[in-house]
Amino acid sequence: MKFRLAKAQVLVGRYYRLAAQQNDPRGALGLGGLYVRGAGVPKDERQAATLFRQASDAGSGAGALNLAVMYEAGRGVPRDLNQALFFYRQAAAAGERGAEADVARLSRQ
Repeated sequence: MKFRLAKAQVLVGRYYRLAAQQNDPRGALGLGGLYVRGAGVPKDERQAATLFRQASDAGSGAGALNLAVMYEAGRGVPRDLNQALFFYRQAAAAGERGAEADVARLSRQ
């Protein structure tokens, strides 16, 4: 069963990569998620952050939200609360659930 799952994750990663190479935000978002978890690809939070930025730049609120979390925690990027707030605001503007609360929380700090 584990072999099947690993093989499926590699295949999913290939499709996400093809989509990301064509600037599809869903492909960049999905591939970034695989890199965060190390599922079907080596775990690489720097690469994940790059892909989440690509998704965000293409209009993905989820990409902006994931990138904000990474900036807030300093995962794959240097910890930067101003950048985190910027991307939380982008996510909130795109309608991502919970992002407005994150904006309010970071604004108080």
